[in-house]
Amino acid sequence: MPDQPAIATNQRRNLILEAVRRLSKTRSWVTQRDLLADLLGQGFDVEKHHVLRDLRALLKIHSELECHNEDLNGKLRKGVEYGYRWVARDATPETGLSIPEALSLVLVSRHLKQALPATLSGALGKLFERAEATLNLQHKNGVANWNDMVGVVVPAQPMLPPKINAEVIQVVHQALIAKEQFRGMYRNANGDEDERVLHPLGIMVREPSLYLVAVCDGYEDPRIFALHRFSSAKREHLPATRPAGFSLAEYLERQGNFGSGEWVLLKARVSNKLGHILEETPLGQNQKLSAPDDDGWRQLEVRVRDNWQLTWWLLGHLGEIDIGSPDTLRDRLSRRIKSALEGD
Repeated sequence: MPDQPAIATNQRRNLILEAVRRLSKTRSWVTQRDLLADLLGQGFDVEKHHVLRDLRALLKIHSELECHNEDLNGKLRKGVEYGYRWVARDATPETGLSIPEALSLVLVSRHLKQALPATLSGALGKLFERAEATLNLQHKNGVANWNDMVGVVVPAQPMLPPKINAEVIQVVHQALIAKEQFRGMYRNANGDEDERVLHPLGIMVREPSLYLVAVCDGYEDPRIFALHRFSSAKREHLPATRPAGFSLAEYLERQGNFGSGEWVLLKARVSNKLGHILEETPLGQNQKLSAPDDDGWRQLEVRVRDNWQLTWWLLGHLGEIDIGSPDTLRDRLSRRIKSALEGD
């Protein structure tokens, strides 16, 4: 595997300190080998001598960091492997996690687990279990019960997530972290399967599915690929290319709900009932909504993205909205309604 880009000393020392603190909660002492394996597992390019040098520097400035290979006179004992631990008083003795830490981890596990790297799944799985155990042990504390007081409801028809090949997700995450290409067998929406070389750019979580944003070899523009449609994946160990100026956040804001993603000026009449909803939850910062006319209808004007989500929202409010423009949007909805009624 090619080397990852070197990281700055301060960043590396922060990572080492965080790893000591985290690993100290599961073992008596943390060795250099433990730290090296942990950082390499996260995709960082770190040498053993870097770890030792940084630990020596950190010992001088952090009183909570302890080293166990010194004798009573403070001299290093020969033949004894360096061991370190974090001894700050910010954790409960039962599981090694404070209540705020445990609560945060439980909420992440329930609502953001899909977005976490598969390369860390083993360690994170155990950490999530300890977080649940901490809240169970501290059930008399009101804050520990917060996770049972908050529920997340997705504003869409509930659907079970598709099955994703475990090896595929592992390779995709590794390639993303290493900024490498990978080769995979992909089946499109029509059921046609072919082999592709992809340059990964990011992961999109759009419940219930996960998607990969990537550039396919031979093309320049990023595309979205459903991860459950990959039957296999293999790392190429070659640097991935990235479009100049690419921003995942900007791309998903435009294309994350599929469709053209172009801005359109939506003009429509809406019922007074739907108008009240839009007053509370506007479709955009620039939304304009008139007062009701004599028949109880209100004029709506707002710039929105032309995507699938907009189409589904409009179809979900049939009878409450009368679209004036753009013509392309009104015609598309008319065709969909006519097709549904005719059963085509």
